[in-house]
Amino acid sequence: MDVSGASAANQAAYSSENSKTDNKVDKEFFLEMLVTQMKYQDPLSPVDNNEFIAQTAQFTLVEEIQTMKNEFAQNKAIDLIGKYVEGRVKNPISGQMELTGGIVDSVSISDGKATLNVGDLKLKPENVVGVTNGQ
Repeated sequence: MDVSGASAANQAAYSSENSKTDNKVDKEFFLEMLVTQMKYQDPLSPVDNNEFIAQTAQFTLVEEIQTMKNEFAQNKAIDLIGKYVEGRVKNPISGQMELTGGIVDSVSISDGKATLNVGDLKLKPENVVGVTNGQ
C-alpha cells in the first residue's frame, strides 16, 4: 500500500499502531489504514480509482492469508490428536505456569482458535513444548 500521499497524521497513526502490534498486520489494521487514508485525502485530488482498486485487492489478499493461517493452525492442532504432548498450563491456585503432559483426546475450535483437550486440561497449541507418538 502506497502511503506516500498520506498526511503526517496518517503516518503518525501508522507508526503508533504498528508499534502496538509488533509489526503484525491483520485485516482490521489494513482496513483502518485504508479508511484513515481516505479520510485525510485531498478532496481536490482524490485517490486514483486504480489505486483504490489495488488497495481493495490487497485487503482481500490479507483477509484470505489470515483465513489460511487460521486453517493451517487448526489442522496442526488436529494432527496432535492421539499424540502425547507436553505443554505449559497456568496453575489455578498458584497462578504460575507449570509443565504438564498427556494424550490429546480431542480439539475444540472456538472463534477460529484451537484448544487441545488433554484429559480435563485445556492446552493452547502455542504452549506445547514437546510432542511424541507414545507416552
